Amino acid sequence: MKELRTAKNRMADMLENSKKLMKEKKNQERKLKQELGKTQRQVLHEVEKIFVKHNIAKPYYHGGAYNGKAMNQLMTNSSKIMEEVREMLLDIPNNTRCSDDEVTCYSERFMNVLKVFDELFSLARTPSGKMTGDDTFHKLSERITESMRLWRGLGLNITPKAHAIEDHLFDQIRRLHGIGDLGEDFLEQSHQDGIKDHARSRNSKREHAALQHSKWEEQRLHPGVKDKIAEVAKRSVRLKRSDGGEMVPVSKRADRDMEEKENKNDARRAAYAATTFQPGVYLSSGRTLNINDATRGITQADIQRHEIEVQTFIESNINRLPRNAARNHRNR
Repeated sequence: MKELRTAKNRMADMLENSKKLMKEKKNQERKLKQELGKTQRQVLHEVEKIFVKHNIAKPYYHGGAYNGKAMNQLMTNSSKIMEEVREMLLDIPNNTRCSDDEVTCYSERFMNVLKVFDELFSLARTPSGKMTGDDTFHKLSERITESMRLWRGLGLNITPKAHAIEDHLFDQIRRLHGIGDLGEDFLEQSHQDGIKDHARSRNSKREHAALQHSKWEEQRLHPGVKDKIAEVAKRSVRLKRSDGGEMVPVSKRADRDMEEKENKNDARRAAYAATTFQPGVYLSSGRTLNINDATRGITQADIQRHEIEVQTFIESNINRLPRNAARNHRNR
């Protein structure tokens, strides 16, 4: 009994020492993470300052995260932004960062992948039924392949969104001839409406503000109100007489500016594609690799099963075979 009590106390002491050691290691790990986090946050803060300089911000109504408009701005101005990020990283002391060659290499890789995504997402936003022609689909396929080649060149994991681009985007666009009108832009519109509602009800009590927001949302979504807004907008458009004698709407300055901007972006994307893209197939998608592996596995299984069936048939019919064939089989 005394020996059992001694062994029990010894195990309790070992357990207590293990807990103390584990606690010390966790404290060391937490301190190390804090020190690493300070350096990362400092660099991240400098990167975000560069983004703000290019009108890329985190709106509060989007949960403090970058929205689609910010990412569009990032892809459009990726050359200037990544050059400034590279210069900022190179100004950091050498003993606290990676080598100059690595900074330059990855800055260029991010610049390239953002440029490719810029053109790819522009094609993906084509409305349903508007994308036609084999040349357009061929270009879309090339952009998807190139984007995933550059994505893997960065050493990034294949996230669900990257998988959707690689294995499903082309098939869906080809089936519907465009998926641009299946986006979620209406969510951004609801955010803007929410900002206006909060501004109008900022002096109201919260329970009253909620009722006001519901009332205003009901008015906006009412079919009669929407028809009236469309009717007023149609009457307010200025008309001019065309060469054929018919009256046509005069395009607004904002529309003309938007059209000019899109033409510049198309020219920029075409110039980049002409100097960067290489013809040919670079890689097989993850889905293709999985299918090929499964096919090889099934083929090998079929071969083994067929060999087993033949062997079983021979063993069960050995007495019915000709004498020479039976002797050869036994010797083998």
